[in-house]
Amino acid sequence: MGSSSWRVWSRDNAATARRRTAVVWRDPTTAKKQFLTFDDKRQAELTVKLLNANGQHLSLAIEVAKATRTDGPAVDDVVDEHIGLLMRVGDDTRAGYRLRARDHIGPHIGQMPVAAHRR
Repeated sequence: MGSSSWRVWSRDNAATARRRTAVVWRDPTTAKKQFLTFDDKRQAELTVKLLNANGQHLSLAIEVAKATRTDGPAVDDVVDEHIGLLMRVGDDTRAGYRLRARDHIGPHIGQMPVAAHRR
């Protein structure tokens, strides 16, 4: 499977001249060249990363993008609330759980919405 590439090009029309970024890749199912264009170069770069992480399948990349934009509480917030509601644990144990969550969950998925995670 190929990887995505991106390039910057300008429109020829002087009235609408603006910088646009094109993301070009090959669909793994059909082997046809596909492309999307963006006004924001950062959005194009994110699309490249999503396509590369999902085997060049646009539908999977879109699903991941939607999931990460889901509203709702972040994983860090839910874990912290859960630790706070634990019964029959002392303050030292609770503090230890919070430290472990901070060190092992927070840096990886802590800022992601809970709804973005599926079974």
